[in-house]
Amino acid sequence: MINLGCIDLNQWYARCDDVDRPDYLHFDLDPVPGAEVRTGARNRAGGARRPGFVRDAFLRQDDRLEGIHVYVPIVRGPTQKQVWTIAKEIAHVLASANPELITAIYKVANRPKGRVLVDYNQNAWGRTLASIYSIRPTPRASVSTPVTWKEVEKGIKIEDFRIDNVRKRFEKLGDLWKPLLDNRKRFDLKPYLK
Repeated sequence: MINLGCIDLNQWYARCDDVDRPDYLHFDLDPVPGAEVRTGARNRAGGARRPGFVRDAFLRQDDRLEGIHVYVPIVRGPTQKQVWTIAKEIAHVLASANPELITAIYKVANRPKGRVLVDYNQNAWGRTLASIYSIRPTPRASVSTPVTWKEVEKGIKIEDFRIDNVRKRFEKLGDLWKPLLDNRKRFDLKPYLK
């Protein structure tokens, strides 16, 4: 296996002119054994007032898809800590409304079995995520790829998006991430600040 780990680029949540004011909040939908991330993803999308953007997520050691990343574009203004606080509250509200399906309990030992974790902690200061279209250090050179909610519901595998096929996908579907940058379609968190 060729180690391509150096190609896996990490992005910050904010732009350089003000690194403490994020442009989006983020959730990892992280299944534990027995949990169904697609069901959790559908629930997450249905529970939001404005749908987020989704992409494949991180891997287990056996290169299987482990979860889904959901990004919600926000109006720039709240600090990173405020965004983290709101993301935490959203995760706990979703878990309370769907206790048999999802959890927001971060500590592994305390998590209920068979629930999808709505992980809000990636919104904490200093966290970064692999950039879209970056190559992952896997045997088949998988690529971190934006996907549609329809694809999530249908079922995707990490090997579906590789260095040898992602360019054709991009040419066919366009940049699924482009709307994330649209300033007109951003969720305003100000009403939720305490």
